[in-house]
Amino acid sequence: MTGHLKAISDYSGVPLNQVLDLPYALFKAYLRDSWVENMLSNEEGRKFLETCWRIGQTHADEQAIKEYQQLKGGV
Repeated sequence: MTGHLKAISDYSGVPLNQVLDLPYALFKAYLRDSWVENMLSNEEGRKFLETCWRIGQTHADEQAIKEYQQLKGGV
């Protein structure tokens, strides 16, 4: 837990001893944002975030499908 508090403090600039006094929604937002920033700091983390984004997509990339079909001979 202390690691999360330190990450929030470093990310947001809120003093460490005041992090637990943040409103819950703001605490959770800072926690998420500090985690994302940490993941973006290295190649493995960026790949993980890209995979998460791709899995979360609900609409087909119609342009990519069309290009793929053209490459494969008009499937």
